[in-house]
Amino acid sequence: MDTVEGEKFDSDSVHLLTMPYPPYTEIVDGKITGTSVENIRCAFEAMPEKVAIHARPFNRAKLLTKQGKADGFFSASHKKSRDSYATHSGAIETQNWTFFQLKDSPLDPESEEFKQNAVTTSFLGSNMHSWLQSNGYKVTGNPPTNSEQLLSMLIHKRIDAFLMNEQAMDHAMTDKQRAMTKRKVIHSHNLGVYFGHHFLRHNPGFLERFNSALAVCTEGKFTHRSEEISPAYLKK
Repeated sequence: MDTVEGEKFDSDSVHLLTMPYPPYTEIVDGKITGTSVENIRCAFEAMPEKVAIHARPFNRAKLLTKQGKADGFFSASHKKSRDSYATHSGAIETQNWTFFQLKDSPLDPESEEFKQNAVTTSFLGSNMHSWLQSNGYKVTGNPPTNSEQLLSMLIHKRIDAFLMNEQAMDHAMTDKQRAMTKRKVIHSHNLGVYFGHHFLRHNPGFLERFNSALAVCTEGKFTHRSEEISPAYLKK
């Protein structure tokens, strides 16, 4: 048995780690649930393996998978840096990178004027925050750490827009806040499970079976936005 943070993982289940990130993953009445969790559990219902899902900080989940102490982690976007120790599965959910603005803002996120003049931000340490910085946007020097701070900065006009996962932000917003804001999706990509190479080596054929079962469970669930900004714009 492997021991992770004092917890013994039995060898009869596939042990996946995740962090609370509504609506994909959340803890309700002590139980882990959410859209990603339900899609994963649905896939395993068609497979002989059992799954056990545990909440862990995301960096810890990645490390334990890399060390072979856990079998995988989610909900994760594909990144080359992770491919050295794990393999990305089919889509368990999608993530829409979205600019949120006050409804009366005249700035268009697709315009060069927006890029040059709009003060933007995202969560500190997030991929979206790094993307804003590396692509030449005007990013505030005090990035927030939660959704409430993002919304407060926007409502009090300390920023012109913020870049955020649309599904997560929608889950956090009130009806009043939704009515005050408008949004523009600039990029969509799949979220999946990263299964560790250590686990996959010992379970040949598992990933193919999981992906096949997952495709059945998620058929028709994902909406791809037609108003996405073009890939050429993303590279500006």
